[in-house]
Amino acid sequence: MIPPIQKQLAIMQMEKYCKNRIPVHAQHQVKSKYVLEKNTITLMESRVKWNDESIWIDIPIAKMKYEAKSMTWKLYCVRENGKWVSYEGLEPQKDLQECIDEVELDPMYVFGG
Repeated sequence: MIPPIQKQLAIMQMEKYCKNRIPVHAQHQVKSKYVLEKNTITLMESRVKWNDESIWIDIPIAKMKYEAKSMTWKLYCVRENGKWVSYEGLEPQKDLQECIDEVELDPMYVFGG
């Protein structure tokens, strides 16, 4: 379980990131969002379906899992086959923002960047 204070901070960080990730001029076709379930945050990009603008499709980008024992966030990326794997470019972090920054930088080109 994510401790309440950590959870509140994580929500604030994800809200800020999702709000600022997509330029305003593109937000009618692309949005960033996240889902928080138990100890895992899944970052997604929502896009308008190419042939029907009334349908939005969610594309998973990254997962950040809180590990209570070590009090750290571990970053995961999704493979072409849809399976989540541990991201090798970053050790588990005490601050979720480090994981968010890594996704944004995408130095290994695994988060769609």
